[in-house]
Amino acid sequence: MSWTINQALQEAVSFLRARGIEGPRKEAEYLLCFLLEKERAYLYAHGEHLLSDPEKNRFLQLLGQRGCREPLAYLTGEKEFMGKTFLVNRAVLIPRPETEHLVEAANRWLRETYPRQRGGEGFSLLDLGTGCGNIAVMLALVFPAAAITAVDHSAEALQVARENAVLHGVDDRVKTICSSFWRSLAPGQHRFQAVISNPPYVPRSTLASLTAEVQKEPRSALDGGDDGLEAYRKILPNARDYLTIPGLVALEVGENQAESVGAIARSAGLMVDQIILDYGSRERVILLRA
Repeated sequence: MSWTINQALQEAVSFLRARGIEGPRKEAEYLLCFLLEKERAYLYAHGEHLLSDPEKNRFLQLLGQRGCREPLAYLTGEKEFMGKTFLVNRAVLIPRPETEHLVEAANRWLRETYPRQRGGEGFSLLDLGTGCGNIAVMLALVFPAAAITAVDHSAEALQVARENAVLHGVDDRVKTICSSFWRSLAPGQHRFQAVISNPPYVPRSTLASLTAEVQKEPRSALDGGDDGLEAYRKILPNARDYLTIPGLVALEVGENQAESVGAIARSAGLMVDQIILDYGSRERVILLRA
């Protein structure tokens, strides 16, 4: 039996609600818009439009996956970040709005510290743990003359990052390196005005309490070790060897971690420049200066 758009939405909302999905109407509309390649207004203007059998079957498949808590971004293969669309898959962490604070803070610091290099002329910037490349690509877009190095230990993640660099037309300035943090970067041969990173910072003991959707994301991009600070202990002791003077290390941090990360940084010869709150008034970004 064929479904109209209205019937499809009604069935989808009921199905998703029964499976505990928050905002089932919004999610049903999002999936149907994705499937039909239409805007939300189309659904309301064409509620009596009949779905084809392939469209109905595909919609049912998407609903089934979402009902099993597959993240929406993995179902559609894309996620918006800072107003841009990024390709994602299960090899990468899904970009979060909180990480926008990290990019914005690095942008402000660089413009204030190097006011004559508004386009990033002469800048060499490093994104450690790039994932889908959202940070690296956005830096390349806001600094059109800068060279960006994007590092990740996952070859699969770097492939996604490269695809996003091509998508946004910055692949000529975003270089990818497969490495665990500094391992493949020789100190002295690489100097950066800024090192930006959203490292794994979830304490291992709390991973099991994350939502079912988040647990579908790469564990290596979430697991911050016993206390959530393992990645910072790997990044910060060597950071000064890779920075220009003045130079910036901008890090995303988990809740109540800024003080501990600041202490690690100070022991590595870095100064805490600023701590920035996120939309929920939680400490989310720490800026460190060399």
